[in-house]
Amino acid sequence: MIKQKKPAQDVSFEEKMKMVLDTDKLLRDEENKIKSTRSIYTDVIRRQTLATSEGTLIYEERPYTNFYLIPTARKGTDTNQGMGRAGHVGGFELFDMVDIKKRAEETVIKTIKGLEAEKIKPGKYPVVFDGSINFLFAHEAAGHSAEADFLRSAGVLRGKLNKKLSPDFVNLVDDGSLEYIPGYKSRTFGFMKYDDEGVPVERTEIIRNGVLETYLTDRTNATFFNLKPTGNCRAEYFSSQPIVRMRNTFLEASKGKDMSEEELLELVRNGALLKRGGGGQVNPVRGTFNFGVSEVYEIKNSITVNNVRMYDGNVNLELPQSDNTERTYIISNIDVKPNVIKVYPILNGGKVCAASDTATTLDNCLFLNSGTITIPKPFLSNTLFISSITLSKSSMCSIT
Repeated sequence: MIKQKKPAQDVSFEEKMKMVLDTDKLLRDEENKIKSTRSIYTDVIRRQTLATSEGTLIYEERPYTNFYLIPTARKGTDTNQGMGRAGHVGGFELFDMVDIKKRAEETVIKTIKGLEAEKIKPGKYPVVFDGSINFLFAHEAAGHSAEADFLRSAGVLRGKLNKKLSPDFVNLVDDGSLEYIPGYKSRTFGFMKYDDEGVPVERTEIIRNGVLETYLTDRTNATFFNLKPTGNCRAEYFSSQPIVRMRNTFLEASKGKDMSEEELLELVRNGALLKRGGGGQVNPVRGTFNFGVSEVYEIKNSITVNNVRMYDGNVNLELPQSDNTERTYIISNIDVKPNVIKVYPILNGGKVCAASDTATTLDNCLFLNSGTITIPKPFLSNTLFISSITLSKSSMCSIT
């Protein structure tokens, strides 16, 4: 049971609302470059009792407290949405550990800087990830692909156990026993004592020295692959079908030691420094993935020099064209958590959507892989409904 030093349930609704409203005021700026704000506070406590035929009896309480700060800056048609966050597995003591006023002020500054930053020149760049994107990259690039329940039927890592996948310096770890990260006061979100089958949680080395050592398993899939359970079973509710999911997934520092930011920049010389990851998604069958990035800094001669923008002001849609005629595609129910989606049109029923020279309705299509849709930051949300997209000669599209 994870104890709250200051139980969020004991804090009055009025005190929480005052904190939210006071913080929201801090997200405004004197020059009125911030045009809208959202401040979202949540606290949840999960209580669970697990009893098994083995005689296991486990009672668990897991409290979650989160605060999101979302200012949006706008100048003309350019928009930049910022994000400030504070959260942990624990109670209201979060706000004794995090200076929310300072966090809000920093979020406003970065949001405005992001709006005014130059756009990055399109191309391929060597990049450096900060710590948050280390976790995000590991999660999307390999973590989901190592979940054994999916691998029973398909997957890019199916049949690759004990095979060399990468250079020796690559070590991919999933660690539910990691309670704190050095230098951080907040408890990790993936920390737990037992999974939802009562299996003790452990540190699991998925890839060790470049070799795929194991999959992430629950009891059923461990038996199927003749592996030991790794403690990765998750069930949202008692009535939910258990699935295999990650805990804290990350790439370990090469050569067994961390490198400073300056040392990493020296390796790249010229490229980009990426900070503060956002949402992402993966296709574990193909091994393709993508994820969002909040801050991008250009690297020149091993020094970060400019904050640059990765976002366009339009929706770019690349689909096969037989001529230069203008065509309209009506698209709905597209989930766009990432900023960029590799696409090809497939109907939910499996039928490929036609891209004809005449107006074509693509209702409930899932786009995966034959072109690119770049979603501008102001339109990002968990679910984006695009009512229509007009494809012109230049393939530059607008939301209408």
